Amino acid sequence: MLTLRQFYPGAHLRFNSSGKLVGKAEPGSWTTDGMVRVEKISLVNGAVHIHEQRLFLFYDKDTKQMRDIRAIEKATWVRDHSTVEIEIDAGQEQLEMAGAAQLLNLVFLSPDEKLLDIVPE
Repeated sequence: MLTLRQFYPGAHLRFNSSGKLVGKAEPGSWTTDGMVRVEKISLVNGAVHIHEQRLFLFYDKDTKQMRDIRAIEKATWVRDHSTVEIEIDAGQEQLEMAGAAQLLNLVFLSPDEKLLDIVPE
């Protein structure tokens, strides 16, 4: 699972080599547009391509944790809005895995960063 630094909605998001969104989009809610479960990552023509499934989070009072709504519900709207493809341009044709990891950290939080530091109050 990865957490986007900015909570953009949409089925296809493209970022430049600085981690900035290409095109216009208003950030959405962190509970529906912030976290993704990676299904596939590939390096193609100097870009990182990531196919993901969005997580739709809610606060479960019983467990006192954030959970994905799919854990309890199979709603149609969840299926219809759950996939996203993210492309991050490396700015170069040849890309090594170390460079790909650096690109990911521009778009997603690194493992040592906390979601609480970026979500609105």
